[in-house]
Amino acid sequence: MNYKRKFLITIAALLSLIIARYVNNSLFYNANREFLNQKKEADENRLVFVQRVIDGDTVVLANGDRIRYIGINTPELHHPQKGAEYYAKEALNFNKELVLGKPVRLEFDKERFDRYGRTLAYVYLEDGTFVNKELVKRGYARTMAIKPNTKYAGLFKRLQEQAEIEKIGVWAKQYGAEGGS
Repeated sequence: MNYKRKFLITIAALLSLIIARYVNNSLFYNANREFLNQKKEADENRLVFVQRVIDGDTVVLANGDRIRYIGINTPELHHPQKGAEYYAKEALNFNKELVLGKPVRLEFDKERFDRYGRTLAYVYLEDGTFVNKELVKRGYARTMAIKPNTKYAGLFKRLQEQAEIEKIGVWAKQYGAEGGS
């Protein structure tokens, strides 16, 4: 009888430990998920300085993070086969003019990183200027909608269509207009 009682107490203790561990893990998971959501929200609401401009659609922040603009693609400055593509230098220079040394605010979409480890973001100047939008609107970038980060794909598409109609930026060469390198 004494043996059965000790056995039942041991089983009860083990079950209590298993339940406590499960509850603790669930609480930790929920707390961690909440922390990450708060961190994302905080990251989206704070200003960070652009330390370096890599090309027309990629920058490096003062904290070392490399940011790739979501939803757009500018001509390659260092294309492996072709070298600098048409309008790459202009896109780089316009991006520098917009963001270099300035505070920006980042907005994230569903996926926060690309396959190269870069942070994917929509970028805004302190005054509210939407950098991704300006690059498309002024013909420095084409749209590049990659699911699931398509929040502004419709806007970018309309702006690109307008830039094509106006034959500006990357669209000028295709229609025989001057400009670009």
